[in-house]
Amino acid sequence: MATHHRARFVVCHRDVIEDGVVSIDDGRVVAVGPHDAARHANAVDHGETALVPGVVNAHSHAFQRALRGRAEHLTAGQDDFWSWREVMYRMANALDPEQVEAVSAMAFLEMARAGITTVGEFHYLHHQPDGTPYDDPNTLAHRVIAAARKVGLRITLLRVAYGRAGFRKAPDPLQRRFIDSDVYRYLGAVTALDAAWRHEPRVEIGMAPHSVRAVTGKWLWSISEHQKIMKLPVHIHACEQRAELEACKAEYGRLPVEVIADEGLLNTRSSLVHATHLDRRALDLIEERGPSIVACPLTEANLGDGILPAGELLARRAHIAIGSDGQSRIDPWSELSQIENNLRLRHERRNVLAHHADERDGRRHTADVLWPMANENGARSLGLDCGALAPGHPADMIALDLRDPALAGTRAGTLLADLCLGMTPRAVRSAWVAGEAIVSEGRHPAEDAIVDGFRRVMGTLERGL
Repeated sequence: MATHHRARFVVCHRDVIEDGVVSIDDGRVVAVGPHDAARHANAVDHGETALVPGVVNAHSHAFQRALRGRAEHLTAGQDDFWSWREVMYRMANALDPEQVEAVSAMAFLEMARAGITTVGEFHYLHHQPDGTPYDDPNTLAHRVIAAARKVGLRITLLRVAYGRAGFRKAPDPLQRRFIDSDVYRYLGAVTALDAAWRHEPRVEIGMAPHSVRAVTGKWLWSISEHQKIMKLPVHIHACEQRAELEACKAEYGRLPVEVIADEGLLNTRSSLVHATHLDRRALDLIEERGPSIVACPLTEANLGDGILPAGELLARRAHIAIGSDGQSRIDPWSELSQIENNLRLRHERRNVLAHHADERDGRRHTADVLWPMANENGARSLGLDCGALAPGHPADMIALDLRDPALAGTRAGTLLADLCLGMTPRAVRSAWVAGEAIVSEGRHPAEDAIVDGFRRVMGTLERGL
């Protein structure tokens, strides 16, 4: 029997329904529309809230939640992506399996509290710190999935392929946890992971060659062939740092997007993560092949990566999603606004992305461009059917408090703009995944235990690092 959820506003795609109802049966939305007193007599009334699709976080490194605040200093006059990476490696090598799960649970809890109901976890901690495989090569992946299940998130575990330190670079001892000995061992681990979780409805598996610096062309081609067989999503870091472009050009005589395309991995089931430095040829290939783009602007700002060329991508009809990446801050609403605000700073004008919106009510709205980045585009990136409060889709939704200072005074015509450009996680009152509540009245039922477990881990790390 269907259950009905009533709210002042319900968002279905980009339509805002006043005094709306979402009807749910067996974990899926069966109807969305205006409240009808006769048909919805037993509706759960959420009052002054907006019911909207849960956010899809398409790119996360959950273990990096332990790094927050611990790399915000200058070391020997150097402070860039590469010096930050050394600090991250030391943190990654300090975590045992139980701690990986505890830190991941903390990241996922914070996501749920911020309105995220689905996460794409770009997972590259595989082995023991000295590089020795666990008896089950997917031990740490299972731990991360267990953390997501503890919180109740829908997760796509993107198992990372990492084969080397870089082109003509000596092996880095700090990367031994990441590296598989060959691509066939990697593909075997992916196949085993997929078999282990195939029947769990909130868990999916994907592949993720880390970057063109971390795997060779042979690895990319082999993963491409595996994708054709298993129909899995594939994510890859691409064009994040200028040094990455130079190294790729030295090895291949081409830039990363061209190499990825030539090895068969640029397609509608694939996603390029970051993509902050794209030339015209890369943009042409993105338009031709149709991959998703996953932007992580808060992390990209934190690491000094650069600014996503969102306007150029949208002109090529690209699908842009968002991710929390390094967890320096878990706030999907600020990820959305940062994409637009970066361009306002760069071009010194307002409503830059509105030029790519269809006209309605005589205007072009910035939120019409940003809103799909929070949900539908992330679902596309992960190959999922979530991301919309519409019939047939999973009932993954959040209730936003319209009395919260961030949303007070909003109306139907401004709601999406308020969400994309002024929202904060504090306004998230409740969250559901497949119709099951995971956050109620701003709290998760396992919140105290998860936070306490995380604090214990951090206390141990402070003594050990």
